[in-house]
Amino acid sequence: MKKLILSVTIGALAVALLNGSTLLAQQKAKLYAGLSNSKGYVVGAKLSPSGLHVFEGDTTWRLIGWKHPRISAVAFDPNDHNMIYLAGGNGCLKSKDGGKSWKITTNWEVTESQSICVDPNAPQNVYISTAYGIWRSKDYGETWNASNNGLPKKYTQLVTADHRKAGRLFAATEGGIFVTTNGGDSWQLAGAKGIESHDIQQSVKNPQIWIAGTETKGVFHSQDNGKTWQEIGGNASESPIYAVAIDPFNTQNMAAAGWNSGVLISRDGGKSWKNYREGLPVDDFYSITFDANEPGHLWVATIEEGIFRSADFGKSWEFKGMYGSLVFDLVFY
Repeated sequence: MKKLILSVTIGALAVALLNGSTLLAQQKAKLYAGLSNSKGYVVGAKLSPSGLHVFEGDTTWRLIGWKHPRISAVAFDPNDHNMIYLAGGNGCLKSKDGGKSWKITTNWEVTESQSICVDPNAPQNVYISTAYGIWRSKDYGETWNASNNGLPKKYTQLVTADHRKAGRLFAATEGGIFVTTNGGDSWQLAGAKGIESHDIQQSVKNPQIWIAGTETKGVFHSQDNGKTWQEIGGNASESPIYAVAIDPFNTQNMAAAGWNSGVLISRDGGKSWKNYREGLPVDDFYSITFDANEPGHLWVATIEEGIFRSADFGKSWEFKGMYGSLVFDLVFY
C-alpha cells in the first residue's frame, strides 16, 4: 500500500534521540522536519516552501537552506552540530555550516533517497537508503559506494545505526529486517523474513530494546539487541505501520503509527497497545517521535493535515502547524 501513495522515509530517529538526550544537560534539543508541501497543489499555485524546517514555537516553522521539493530525512554529525546531512529525492545534500550553504555529494546513481544515517561511533561513515539499495560513504558523505551485499531485495526504506557499537546497523527493507556488523560490507537477515519493513528504532535508555514497523504484520519487538525479533500482534498489527518510537525517558512507553492506524500507544513495553484517534483530523501518519526535552510529550505528523503534539500520551492533541504538508521525518537534535 505504501508504495501506491508515496515511498517515504520515516526517519533515523534512534540516533537523533540519543543526541537529543545527550544535550539535555546542556541545552534543549530542537525539532526538525523534512517535508513537502503538497495539499491542494495546482499548476501555478503558491505553496509554502518545501525542505528542511526547524520548529520555533506555537505553530511556527522556519525553513533552513534550500527550498527542496522533497526532503525525506535529516541526520547530524554527533561531534559537529553544524554538519547536517539530508536525504533528498536527488540524493545526499550536505551542509558544513549549520544549513547556510549546501552541496549535493551524490551522483545520478543515488536517487529516490528514503533515509540517511550517521554512525555515531564512527561519524565519518554515512549511509543513505534508496529505492535501489543502500549507499555508504567513508569520508563524511563526500564519496559514495553501493552497500548491498546480502540484500535479496534492494528497496530499503530505512537504515539506522546501533548507537553503542560502531559498524553495526539495521536496514528496513522490502524483504525484512537486515543487519550488518561490518559497517555495510555485508548484510544478513535479522528478522521479519519476507515482510516489507518501514521503520526501526532503538531505545536510548536500554540499547537491548528495539521495535520495528512493517507493512503487513504491524510492530515487531526485540529485547536482545536485535538478535531475535517477535511479532507483537493484537491491534498493533491491524494496519501498515510506517513509524515507531520509544520514549527516551522511559523504555516502557512506545508509539506506532501508519496508514489508517490512529496513534498506537503502549505503556508496558509493547505488551498491550491502545489506539488514540480523538482530536486528530485523520488516521494516516508518516512520522512519530517522543519529545527529547519533555517526558510524556509525543509528536506526530499526519498526512497533509499538519503536525500535532500530545502532552498526555495521546489522550489530547494540539495543532503545531504545517497544514498541507507531507512530513517524512521528525528529528530532535
